[in-house]
Amino acid sequence: MIDRFSVRHAVFDTAVGSGPGELPGRLCRLLRTDLGMDAVTISLLSHTPYRQVCCASDLRALSLELLQYELGEGPSVSASALGRPVVADDLRADEGRWPVFGPRARARLPAAGALYAFPLRFRRRVLGSVGLVRRTPGALSEEEHALCAAAADAVAVVLLDDFHRLLRDPRPAPWHPGRPRLKRKDV
Repeated sequence: MIDRFSVRHAVFDTAVGSGPGELPGRLCRLLRTDLGMDAVTISLLSHTPYRQVCCASDLRALSLELLQYELGEGPSVSASALGRPVVADDLRADEGRWPVFGPRARARLPAAGALYAFPLRFRRRVLGSVGLVRRTPGALSEEEHALCAAAADAVAVVLLDDFHRLLRDPRPAPWHPGRPRLKRKDV
């Protein structure tokens, strides 16, 4: 498994090699591979009306992220609002924490087993969140948790300019993909 230094280095290398507009997608692909997740999202201002989904590794992840925004609850929204990691080790058994999101997420994507969300923090400010999805339920090990937190902190640094751009122009983001249609293979 990759270590915290290596994942930070990989995030920074990805940023250096990215052209305008392609960085978030490249970061999603990197985190999906390096963190061993089935799906990844990166969002800025996740707990505000000005939220911006920067990338989603696939339609499943995008669907879960949009559902959280629609309902105003879920792991990514909570991680951004609280400024700390939020974990649903077993989405199928997590009944009370998100009374509306939980049942709808299970109905929409029954294959999602665990959801992990890490805040994008820079100094004392929370910029957004990284959402991670695994098909199989289960807790992150201490090492995996530390690795995900290090990756999220590095992503926050490389997306800092995008965050400041959103703060200067706090209108709702123009990009909204609507409701994605999922194919059976995406579930």
